Amino acid sequence: MDALQVMILGVSRFDFTDERTKKQLKGTSVHYVQLTHTAEADKFGYFPTKATIPYEDFEAFRGIKFPLQANAEWTLDMSNKRNPVKITGFTNLENIIL
Repeated sequence: MDALQVMILGVSRFDFTDERTKKQLKGTSVHYVQLTHTAEADKFGYFPTKATIPYEDFEAFRGIKFPLQANAEWTLDMSNKRNPVKITGFTNLENIIL
């Protein structure tokens, strides 16, 4: 799939046990904005969202100044009706000077 141009606002990683399911949850949350302007009947502008990538990928962001411009790699899973687009990673990380 084609990469999406995004601005990464921040990242955080998590590692905890879900109290309800007792499953270990581990990953890296990436907060970003797609750099494509939204112009729909009921909304305009840019809307932040979040992707979860592997826990180990957090280290790729260490020491980098934010915000970043990057390419978001993604896949499409039509069996997932709620959220068919899944971000699989980020490449070409570059600092944005504001």
